[in-house]
Amino acid sequence: MRTRRLITQYNSVYLILFLICAAAFINNRAFFAFDNVNTMLRQASSLGVVTMGTIFVIATGCVDLSVAAILQMSIGIFMLFVKRLGEGALLYGILASLAFGVAIGVINGFIVTRYKVQSFLTTLFTAAILGGVMRLVMGVTPMGVPPAALVNAIKGSLIGEMSNSVLMFIVVAIVALVLLRKTVWGRKVELIGLNPTAAHFAGVDVERTITITFGFNGVLAAIAGIMSAGYIGFADQMTLGSGMEMDALVAAVLGGNFLGGGKASVIGAVGGALAITLIINIVILFGFDIRFQYIVKGVLLLSVTYAALFFNRR
Repeated sequence: MRTRRLITQYNSVYLILFLICAAAFINNRAFFAFDNVNTMLRQASSLGVVTMGTIFVIATGCVDLSVAAILQMSIGIFMLFVKRLGEGALLYGILASLAFGVAIGVINGFIVTRYKVQSFLTTLFTAAILGGVMRLVMGVTPMGVPPAALVNAIKGSLIGEMSNSVLMFIVVAIVALVLLRKTVWGRKVELIGLNPTAAHFAGVDVERTITITFGFNGVLAAIAGIMSAGYIGFADQMTLGSGMEMDALVAAVLGGNFLGGGKASVIGAVGGALAITLIINIVILFGFDIRFQYIVKGVLLLSVTYAALFFNRR
């Protein structure tokens, strides 16, 4: 019983994090140097923000494979505003990107709920359409350097030496935690994932709640896009965020948020996002080919899933 209370599907990812950090520390004592830790946290911030939206979507029993496309398109929209209206249009570009993220998310939710199309297929097709539109309108050439004001805002620091991108991730995680645990909407999201029919008869507007959830996920993807462009200092709308939809899903599942829905854990998802980022750094630290990260991700995913099932049965 004691083991069951200490280790659950939602915190077992931190055991994996501990093992990864221990292996890295043994291999290289400089792994925990402040600059290296701060760099890894900055790298994890965009993925962490996307993962916060992902856990809400999968809590309803759905998935969203369009977040990477929304992220990249948001970067392109932001840069179009800046290029055509000048750096004075920075705020308008950001607002336009966020509005775009919400709109695509709502459209996804509307198609899933109104026309009963599987979320996997809906968002997969949405991602393909957005990719085509982006290539047609914005081309495949990177759109250049974002305004210095944005780069300084994302790379800068309001609290000590902590990057503002890390601070934004923390704020988003806190907001997600409050929404999930302290609001009616958060309880509705989990109830729908447990049993949508029961949620309907309990008075929950299932279609509206799922649509709002997709919209929330879309706006967080757009925020992550702006963060990525600011942190990298280069607006490459074709490569930034590539594959992040799968990384966010893996991070969420590593944190105990199973795709069946019904339960969400912000704390677990934070650990999952950190684990995915650490995997990439560990692969580089040990001198492996960068493609080896996919093998490590798969092994960790199976390990955490098995550990969660094992300890929950005891």
